[in-house]
Amino acid sequence: MASANSQTLEDMWAYLPSLNSSSTDSAIEKYLQYFTPTATVYLSGMSQPPTTSHESLATGLKSLLTYWGHLERKVVIHVEGKGGEIVNAMENKLLIAGEVVEGFKECEVVKFEGGKISEYLLYCDPAPIMAVFAKKAEEKE
Repeated sequence: MASANSQTLEDMWAYLPSLNSSSTDSAIEKYLQYFTPTATVYLSGMSQPPTTSHESLATGLKSLLTYWGHLERKVVIHVEGKGGEIVNAMENKLLIAGEVVEGFKECEVVKFEGGKISEYLLYCDPAPIMAVFAKKAEEKE
């Protein structure tokens, strides 16, 4: 049986595909409820600055949704720490600027506080995403 923290993370991921660039503020607000008000969230990976409040998380998510969509999540390794931390290695299917990216490897390290996400670290190689943007740029030339 999944832990409460694992269930919170699964619920967040289950809700995420319903969001897109035209999502309402109330839909974004529902997503924010999975996080503590001062959560540190690396929404676009560790190479980008984190968000550290619900306001900055909402802004970051809206920006991400202009080119990114989540189509499928496949957890290949799941580890839960004694303190309730969760580490998931994933191979996800994304929609980047209208192009499907299959098998995008990501690793999330998630800490919780009071049943909500307090720290979300996302490790990934952005090369497949950058390749889509490079292809789109070439098509415009």
